[in-house]
Amino acid sequence: MSWSKMKVLQVSLLMVVLLVGLSQDVEAQGVGQGDCGPRRALLACLPAAEADVQPNAACCTVLQGYLTTSTPEACLCQAAMSSAFASSGADVQYAIRIPQKCNLSFRSGTECNGLTIPGGQ
Repeated sequence: MSWSKMKVLQVSLLMVVLLVGLSQDVEAQGVGQGDCGPRRALLACLPAAEADVQPNAACCTVLQGYLTTSTPEACLCQAAMSSAFASSGADVQYAIRIPQKCNLSFRSGTECNGLTIPGGQ
């Protein structure tokens, strides 16, 4: 199997795992997820949780929505630390940097389970 086919298969499997996990998170925590919104929309961000992958417009739109909540950094941390995200195999240290790739500024220095969310404000 060629490398590109393996990569497509790997991303597809990660998406399935994330979809299942997100469904469980929504059921366990309620559809609204507080004022952060449902995590299902974050599927668009999964590919960008790698060092050299830029997020797509849908991902950046979801993250921009976090900035309108009363707790934007907490929303970002909840998403990055969710069981669904963890089960996807994506790396949290790259995931918390996705907002920077979208040119979004969260408050500098916010701690998220031992990792500092890069800010800009």
